[in-house]
Parts: sequence; structure tokens; C-alpha cells
Amino acid sequence: MSATWITPVINRTQIDIENKNVKKAYINKSDLNRIEGNIAYLSEFLHSKGYKIQPFPPVSWTNEGIPTTDDIRRICDSIKAITEAYYEPRGYADISGISEKRLGFDDANHVEENLYEIKALLNRGIHYNTWGDLAQYTYGELVGYTYEQLMKGFDYPDFL
Repeated sequence: MSATWITPVINRTQIDIENKNVKKAYINKSDLNRIEGNIAYLSEFLHSKGYKIQPFPPVSWTNEGIPTTDDIRRICDSIKAITEAYYEPRGYADISGISEKRLGFDDANHVEENLYEIKALLNRGIHYNTWGDLAQYTYGELVGYTYEQLMKGFDYPDFL
């Protein structure tokens, strides 16, 4: 796997905007590269586990690049594709309309929170695509998940 996970920034506030906090008040190449890299990481990981998703290669942003509406839409569509291949975590924020409006700090938080929550589910080991993977968990570890959540992306053996 070539992409690496970078902890998202999910705590931007209005005070950051008012104080012109350099690390949180502006979307810059570091933010865009982190988001693109995290999308690539999640899609590569899920693809490697047998989920029906093709890895998204990250776009490398520079100081000259300004994200267009199409860029923001592509980012949001990529995150949605990841949730469709895996599943949508609790608290998932609908980010489908972000590209059509002025991007606010809360929108940037939602984009990165969604990535964070998907990664958190993967960290808890909720990825089952073979009988062997599923067999290593106890009922107590699985009880918080619905059947649909556990079986999404699951490749059933031929004998079923």
C-alpha cells in the first residue's frame, strides 16, 4: 500500500476563522494533500481486503493549485464511494452538496470527520470479506453491528 494515513483535522471553529488561525482557518495544500492521501489510504486498504472499490490515486496539491468545484465534488464523491463499498458509519455527515456552496469550516470538518470515522471502524477490525476473517471475532465483539453492516462487501463461498 502506497498511501499513508494522516490524522484528520476535525476541530475547526468559528473562533479559528475570526482569529485567522493559520492551521485551521484556511484550506491549504497541506489540508488537501491530507484529505486526498486519506481517501487513497482507505480505498487502497478496502480494495486489498476484497471490497468492490478501485483505489483512488491521490492528487498532489501545490501552492499554485486552487480547488475548483469539480475538485471538491470529486473528493466528496470519493468519500461516498468508500462508504458505498464499505458502509456508512454512525454520524456520517452528508457532504454531497458541499461543492455547490461556499466552503465553511464545518464543511471541512465534515469531510475529515467522515474519513476519520471510516478509519475508526477499520481500526476496530470491522472488515470481513472471507470466512476466516469473520471467524476470529466473538459475538460480544460483533453485537453492536447489524447483519447488513457485517455482510456488506462480503464474498460468499460458492457452496451457499
